[in-house]
Amino acid sequence: MLNKIDIIIYLSAFFLFSLFISIGFYSYPQEDALILYRYVNNLASTGQISFNLGGVPSEGATDFFWLIILTFFALFRIDPYFSTIIISTICFYVITKIFQKEIASSTNLVILLLFVLLLLNMGQITGSSLYGFSTLVFCTLGLLVYKFAYNGRFILWSIFSVIFCLFRPEAVIFFLPSIYISLRKAFENSNLKLFFVALFFIISCGIFYLIWRYLYFETLLPLPLIVKQHGGELSINRYLSTISQFLSTLTIALILPILIYLFLQRKDFFNLKNLKFISLILITFSSLIYLLSLSSGYQSQNIFFRYFAPLYFIVFLFSMYSMSRISINKYLFSFLILILAIGSLDNSNMMNRLAGIEDRKISNPTTNIFREFSTKSFANHPLVAVANTLKAKHQNLTIMVTEAGVIPYATNFFTYDAVGLNTKEFAFKPVKCSDVRELKPDFIEIDVGPINQFFDFSAIENNEDLPNCGSFEKELLYADNLIVQSEKLIEIQDYNHYLKRELSHQNSSTHIAAQNILFCMKDDKNYEKVFINKRSDQ
Repeated sequence: MLNKIDIIIYLSAFFLFSLFISIGFYSYPQEDALILYRYVNNLASTGQISFNLGGVPSEGATDFFWLIILTFFALFRIDPYFSTIIISTICFYVITKIFQKEIASSTNLVILLLFVLLLLNMGQITGSSLYGFSTLVFCTLGLLVYKFAYNGRFILWSIFSVIFCLFRPEAVIFFLPSIYISLRKAFENSNLKLFFVALFFIISCGIFYLIWRYLYFETLLPLPLIVKQHGGELSINRYLSTISQFLSTLTIALILPILIYLFLQRKDFFNLKNLKFISLILITFSSLIYLLSLSSGYQSQNIFFRYFAPLYFIVFLFSMYSMSRISINKYLFSFLILILAIGSLDNSNMMNRLAGIEDRKISNPTTNIFREFSTKSFANHPLVAVANTLKAKHQNLTIMVTEAGVIPYATNFFTYDAVGLNTKEFAFKPVKCSDVRELKPDFIEIDVGPINQFFDFSAIENNEDLPNCGSFEKELLYADNLIVQSEKLIEIQDYNHYLKRELSHQNSSTHIAAQNILFCMKDDKNYEKVFINKRSDQ
C-alpha cells in the first residue's frame, strides 16, 4: 500500500519524465550533449571511441563512464537521449528517496514537497539534464558514494567511487573527502582491513584507467580540459568572479538555513569528534578547489550554469538537512520556506547584478525550459536548420566547424573541430590557413560571437543589402568595414598570443579559431560564398 510520501515521490518522478518526453518531441538536446551522443553512436557502431567514423581515437566527451552506459543501451538501438531520460528519471527518484529516508529521516510532507519543488526548478541540475546532460546522474553517483561511506558499506563505496571518478574528471575532487569518512567508519566498526582493500581497489582501477586512456588516446587529459585552459587565468580576480557566478539568489537562500542550523547547534556541532563537522569542512574545501579549477579555465557551453551543478547539489542537500532539523520552530520554518521559494523562482546571479559585473540579468530556473514549447526552442535554431538542409542535399561532405554539436550529429559528415574539443591537432595549436588548404573542407562554420572586437554582427543584421537567410558573395562581407575590421585580422600562431592579462580570455580556442578562419577566408579563392541567418551569429 502506497503512503502519501511514496505517492509524492512517484508523481514528481513521473512529472520529470513527462517533461523530458515533451522536450524530446519539441526541441533538441544542446550542443555539448550532442557531441557526446555522436561518440555514443560511433562507439556502438565501430567499437572505437572517435568523433568521426573511422577517425583517430579522441576523447572530446569528458563523461567517460556516461559514454559507456549510453553506448550499452545504443547497442540495443535505444536512442541516447531516451536513455538519458530513463536514467535521469531513476536518479531523480533515488535522490529524493535517499533524502527522505536517510538525510531528512522524516515523514514531514512539507519538507519533502519543498525538496522536490526546489530540485525540479534547479536549472543547474535538473534543467541541464532536460537538455541531455548528465548532471542528475553525476549528482546521484556522488550522493551514493557518501551514503555508502557513512554507512560503512566499503565494497559498495569502492564500486561507486570508481564509477563516480570515471564518470567525469572533477569527480575525483569531490570523492576525496569520502576517504576520511570511510576511514572513520572503519575505526568505529573495527573494519580497517576491508577499508584498505576497498581503497586499494579504487586506486588500482584509477591507475589502470589512466594508463589505458594514455595508450588509447595518447593524451594525459581529455581534449576539452586541454582546450579550456586556453584563455584561462589563475588569479584572485578571476577566482572571485567565478565565486560571484555561483552566488546566485538561490545559493544565498539555501545558505541561510545552514547558517541558522549551525548557530542553533553550535555547542554540539563544532567539535572535531563530530564527523559531520569534519565532513562539512572537507567538502567545503573540495568545493573551493573545484571553483579554482573552473576559474583557471575558459568556460563555454555553460548551459544553465551546469558546471556549478555539483556545488548547488551539495549546498542544496546541506540546506534541506538543516531545514529538516529546525522545522520544530514553525515561524522560523515558514520564513525560511518563503525565502527559499523566492530564491528558487528568481535563481539568478544576484551578486553579479548587484556588483555590476554583468550588464544583464542572468537567470537559470528550470521554468526557462518552457520556452522550448515556443518558436524560441532550440529545435528552431538556425544551426539545426542548416544541419537538416545539408543532410537533405548531400550524402557525404567534409566539414570544419567551431560548433561541433548539432551539424556533425545530424549529418554524420566527417568533421574537423576547429576549436579542438574533438580534433586533437587543434587542441594544442590553432587552426591556420595551411590547415584549411591541406584538409580542404567543403563547408566551414564559425561562430563570430566571441570575436566582437573584429566582427560586428549587428552590422549584418542592419544591412538591408544582405539576405535575412541565404548566401551572398564573400567580397560583400569583407568590403564593409562596419562588419569586419579586416585590417586588424592576423593569423595567430599559438594559444599564448595575448600576453596582457585583460586580454587573456581572447587566447581561447573559440576566439582564435574564428579569427584565424576569418583571416584565411579573405584571400582564399576556394571559398567565395558566405551563408548567414540573421537570427544567429554562426
